[in-house]
Amino acid sequence: MPAYIVALIDIKDPVKYKGYGDGRDFKSFTEDYGGELLMISDEPEVIEGELNGRLVVMKFPDRDKARAWYDSPEYHDVRKIRWASSTTSMTLHPGFDVDAALAARASGE
Repeated sequence: MPAYIVALIDIKDPVKYKGYGDGRDFKSFTEDYGGELLMISDEPEVIEGELNGRLVVMKFPDRDKARAWYDSPEYHDVRKIRWASSTTSMTLHPGFDVDAALAARASGE
């Protein structure tokens, strides 16, 4: 089942943070870990509540690949740039299998 990493990033030092984007290994992210960058949004239309900062959503084939990417040597050093230039909340979420949910509903589970 797919897994998603969602990050809310409040960039404090844009000049230093640029090194984070420049230093990321997107080839490894996609080829080695199956990552997909689904969204980067700096200007959302907030329709309820509050949201400050950049919202990033990444998709991985499964939870293990997502954790492997986060803990990988390719990401280890570059994330230190993000830590030094921003405040981040990053969460890992399981995907939702719509077909399985509909089948369970149909069978009365």
